[in-house]
Amino acid sequence: MVRLAYFFHTSLLSYIAYSILFSMFYSVANVARIGDHRRLYHTIELYFGYQ
Repeated sequence: MVRLAYFFHTSLLSYIAYSILFSMFYSVANVARIGDHRRLYHTIELYFGYQ
């Protein structure tokens, strides 16, 4: 039971990490396609400014 809870906890954490990485990559690719650097700086501030 503890092992199942540990597996669920680690899989949930990895899912959150993968979703954050995917959203960061999507935002950077979107900004690179558009060419708006202010939006890129805003995205970086959103991800790293609240930590």
